[in-house]
Amino acid sequence: MFVNRRHILLLAVGNLLLAMASSWFLLPSHVIGGGVNGIAVILEKVFNLEPMMVINILIIACFLLGVLFLGREFAVKTAASTLLYPLFLQLIAFISLPVLPQLAASIIGGLLTGFGIGLIMRSGGSSGGMDVPPLILHKYFNLPVSVLVFICDSFIVFGGLIVYGWLPVLIGLVSVAACSKALNFALQRP
Repeated sequence: MFVNRRHILLLAVGNLLLAMASSWFLLPSHVIGGGVNGIAVILEKVFNLEPMMVINILIIACFLLGVLFLGREFAVKTAASTLLYPLFLQLIAFISLPVLPQLAASIIGGLLTGFGIGLIMRSGGSSGGMDVPPLILHKYFNLPVSVLVFICDSFIVFGGLIVYGWLPVLIGLVSVAACSKALNFALQRP
């Protein structure tokens, strides 16, 4: 497996964008987005769990699932993301931005998330988060990863219906749609 400087840069910038989306937009505005962020927002409301702790635990769990089902090559490509994302989360947590209204945070956070994941995938890696279950399903059922990510994120957002109601779920779906568009954009760039 060949790793060049461009791949390292894409991986680092992608994880930084994911951390910015989480720390500055999605979590402070309590947007029920997809991925580990959406799960963290739901679990914060249901069980009063610290979102950053939930995110870190889920990333480690998904990484281990990926190693188990996707093998050693997955582990090598994803290990950097599994370490960089929590590190960036902790570092940028010291910089606070004003909390945006949910719809604005949903759009900006979704775009940053999608573009970040796209850069990570272009590097040949994975975020090690909730993109792992779709990658596992893709391996065994050969379904498109982008469709599986969208479905997985949508299920997470709809999980928030129980505790948040329809409006936050609709705002979360805006985030998922923005993420999907940005992901496609990032993956299509040379």
